[in-house]
Amino acid sequence: MAISKRLRFEIFRRDNHTCRYCGDKAPNVKLTVDHVMPESLGGNDDPTNLVTACEDCNSGKTSIAPDSPLVEDIDQAAATWNAALAKAQEEAAEQFDQREALIGAFLWSWEEKMPEFARLPDDYEQTVVDFYAKGLSLDALDEAMAITASKRGAISQAQMWSYFCGICWNKLRELEKRAREIIENGELDNG
Repeated sequence: MAISKRLRFEIFRRDNHTCRYCGDKAPNVKLTVDHVMPESLGGNDDPTNLVTACEDCNSGKTSIAPDSPLVEDIDQAAATWNAALAKAQEEAAEQFDQREALIGAFLWSWEEKMPEFARLPDDYEQTVVDFYAKGLSLDALDEAMAITASKRGAISQAQMWSYFCGICWNKLRELEKRAREIIENGELDNG
């Protein structure tokens, strides 16, 4: 059965565009996808049975038995890669879920405190995520919103987002100042 272009690409990407037999890389050599367990010996097109091989290694290998040390090494490397890829996918899904929850909570609070200010800048999500990643809790973001909302009438709607961001930056500076004090005063429990 022919290997799809998509699967071929994924195998090349997984193997870092490097021949798993000799170590040559594209574009120095023409790469192909090789069956670890040759089709003639019952191998299939499952990704765990496929590796990147340069044209010379693939044509020279032909139907080598899969119990050779190099093939075992490749099987282990493929299994390790698949496990690492699955873990990375789980982490990415978890990060996505956390980001969506953060943005949802932020929007709910923003709309509650400033219902007349519905339009946020296009990059507001990344700004909120960045503030959170730098150490501002959702409560701190909520407090910054409350302070911004209290300035209605004193600042224009167009200035509200900038004012909110300024408050967040000030809160981050306060956190950094406190962190320096903790270090200088030896308040860390290094035990």
